[in-house]
Amino acid sequence: MAASEAPMDTSVGQVPMERLRTIFDGMFDGVWLIGSDSRTTYVNEAMAGLLGTTPDAMHGHPITEYLSEEFQATAEAMIGRQSVSVAERVDMRFLRSDGADLWTLVAASPIVNADGSYVGSMLNVSDVTGKRAAQNQAMQNQKLEAIGAFAAGISHDFNNLLTAIRGYTELAHAELPEGEIRADLDLRRSPAGSSRSPAARPFSQSSSTRGESSSTCCRCCGLSCQRTSTSP
Repeated sequence: MAASEAPMDTSVGQVPMERLRTIFDGMFDGVWLIGSDSRTTYVNEAMAGLLGTTPDAMHGHPITEYLSEEFQATAEAMIGRQSVSVAERVDMRFLRSDGADLWTLVAASPIVNADGSYVGSMLNVSDVTGKRAAQNQAMQNQKLEAIGAFAAGISHDFNNLLTAIRGYTELAHAELPEGEIRADLDLRRSPAGSSRSPAARPFSQSSSTRGESSSTCCRCCGLSCQRTSTSP
């Protein structure tokens, strides 16, 4: 392990640093000690392992060297507050040696010497990468459910419109006499006619191509229907 460059009589709260380091070596969470210049003075094996490196390799390097670019200013601001503030917690994204993201919750506490002067900070780093991934997946599932519900609502409204159209079609069919228009309407009312609708001629086309048309009105629904009179 790389030894801390802080004085031997430094402490976190009222606990001497040397006693704490003995405890840090056996912890599963990452522990990172930095000086007032933000450079690493000590990390335990767990912290180095989270970043895919070793304690010796990290010694003397600034914490910002291991952070993603968007969190470097956050870390600098947090460290700047340590000399005048109490402990705080901040979400940060580090970059492992293999380039993978390491999402963490960092709890920072100031380190002071015997006369109370600030000499650095102790960072307790918890890996929350898996938890964050689960939260993102849950949010994605919620978005997909919302899209599905929206699509279902549109489909329901569209079916309501089709129901009204079918209803008026049935009323018109009941009022029409036997003839060519009613035959076309029968074709469109049947499932077979719906499936081959591209081949079916629209009302206006069948009327205009077969003869002169005259406008009649269905008494039941007020729809204007085209009735064809064919030439002899």
